[in-house]
Amino acid sequence: MIQLMIVDDEKHILDGLIDLFAQQDDLELELHKASSAFEALALLAHKKIDLVLTDIHMPKMSGLELMEQIRGKWPHCKIIFLTGYDEFDYVYKAIQDRNANYILKLDGDSRIIQAVKDGIRELEESLTIETLLADAQEVRKRQSDYMRSLFFTDLLEGLLTEADRSEHELQQLHIPLRRGEPVLVGIVRLEDAPAGLLRREMDDLFLGLQAICRRYLSPMANMLDPSYNRTYLVLLMQPHGPEKSAWDSLITFIRGTMGTIQQACSKNLDVSISFSWKTAPVQWDSIPQTFSYLKLLFLHYSQERQIIVTEHNMAEIEKLRMGPIRAEHQQPLKREIGRLSHYFDTAQKTAYFQQLEAIEELVKELALHHTEQLEVCYALSLHGIMAVNRLGIGEEPYYRDRIKALRAAAVESDVFVPFLQVLRQLAESLFDFQESQGIRIQDDAIIKIKRYIKTNLKEDLSLTRLAELVHLNPDYLSRLFKQREGETVSDYITAQKILEAKTMLRENADLIQDVARRLGFSTAGYFTRFFKKETGLTPEEYRSSGK
Repeated sequence: MIQLMIVDDEKHILDGLIDLFAQQDDLELELHKASSAFEALALLAHKKIDLVLTDIHMPKMSGLELMEQIRGKWPHCKIIFLTGYDEFDYVYKAIQDRNANYILKLDGDSRIIQAVKDGIRELEESLTIETLLADAQEVRKRQSDYMRSLFFTDLLEGLLTEADRSEHELQQLHIPLRRGEPVLVGIVRLEDAPAGLLRREMDDLFLGLQAICRRYLSPMANMLDPSYNRTYLVLLMQPHGPEKSAWDSLITFIRGTMGTIQQACSKNLDVSISFSWKTAPVQWDSIPQTFSYLKLLFLHYSQERQIIVTEHNMAEIEKLRMGPIRAEHQQPLKREIGRLSHYFDTAQKTAYFQQLEAIEELVKELALHHTEQLEVCYALSLHGIMAVNRLGIGEEPYYRDRIKALRAAAVESDVFVPFLQVLRQLAESLFDFQESQGIRIQDDAIIKIKRYIKTNLKEDLSLTRLAELVHLNPDYLSRLFKQREGETVSDYITAQKILEAKTMLRENADLIQDVARRLGFSTAGYFTRFFKKETGLTPEEYRSSGK
């Protein structure tokens, strides 16, 4: 979904352009309008816009001045200027910007539409990864990845001392973050990677993911993006300046850019990704706790793909134990049990049970004696108990009984196989719970969205606004709504507006422009065209028909 904003100080031109693009069914556009550059900037302060169509000559702030302001907030936003024949000096300056274009006002609707289509095409082409990957590989050659990876692993697991995190140490490792200031922390979950990838191939996949994140986030942030256990990409970010306004702009920028990064990964890497991030900066001492918290957020959405979650999605998660989860097990079983937790956290049910079989085979291969098997049973019991607790269901009677059975099997079994059977039964029930929880979250979001649309037909019903209501990213909400309801959000809004319009036309004698205004249409003409397209009748004809 492309976010298009139209800016013009002449109301009839602005409304006409909005109506023009509202009728372009072949373009997936979410429209926004502003009657001045200042109104446009107010919108841009809290919302990502992909493409701006703006008059170049406006009072108090010109389109060129607006462009300079946009560049400071959304560097990759495309800008198309509407110009007159006598504004060549303006045009010349505009076309010096690689993300700007212009069109003459007298060229007509078809040329304006084509210019927007060209802008959309350029936005899609800008997602290419080839040169970004080459740049990232060059950076990799020049830096000591090994030392940095050790630093970040220890940082995320809470193993660094204050001296280890000193400004000097950061400089030695070429880390461009300011030690005395907090950081924004996010993690990226890589999904749908092809099975059986070699370690190097997985590293290259993360390298591509890093390149894309740097491409879209670095214009507004000093950042680091280490990978963690080939499971997550961790994002540590600070604005270029320490001012509060810089932090506010960075948070807005990140919120608006994550969807674009997801699209770029899908287009260039053929994988989907999800984000979990804390929308407020944290002190360095809190990074390990925040990292565990963000992984926990993902756990509650482990059945979902290509989503963006923050602390706002589940405030109740604050009740859960969020300290870093660590257990001391002997190798090589420690590594295998760690993989088991990864498969559970990412809802890979088939891989999880295959991993249980691999652990069983390894125990047999190592010919462990009774007490060594008991140690493995306790380690796996701890894995099961933590899974129950992290889902917040440890006090439910069914799961208390399951945990008792698991503990009894760990202590009483003389062989490993009976214990694994009890663990498998617990895991089956936990996967079922995860799935039902995901469905319940989806149901609540859809119900809330539909209720809001029905009671706010004249308000802003953009996909962005609706997504904000349920703390989901717009692309995910669009897919979810279509999957669950069998129609798009736009089709549902259209149906509700037509239903309400028919009711108003039948039951009262309001003027057509009043009906249009109450339903959120900018002009009576636009409403009339909309109504006839959907019903085959104009509003007047429908009212006269007595239907």
